[in-house]
Amino acid sequence: MAGSDEKCAWLTDELGFDAAINYRTEDFVEAVKELTSGKGVDVILDMVAGDYVDRDLKCLAEDGRLSILALLGGGKAEVDFSGILFR
Repeated sequence: MAGSDEKCAWLTDELGFDAAINYRTEDFVEAVKELTSGKGVDVILDMVAGDYVDRDLKCLAEDGRLSILALLGGGKAEVDFSGILFR
């Protein structure tokens, strides 16, 4: 994920990423689901935390891992665990 189309282009064109999501213009949960055919991703490295945590969890594949590296968005999060428990 990146915050501009230019950064997304750099990730795909220069670094060889398969895809990049502009989190400012796209719903990254929907984009992840679409890119993974609904499976989700295996690993998320999150430097924001805060209100991103609930959305991060919705992006994870079964047995996926969420690693929070920093708290740029704050140390508190509201999470709806029913979306995880009842997949």
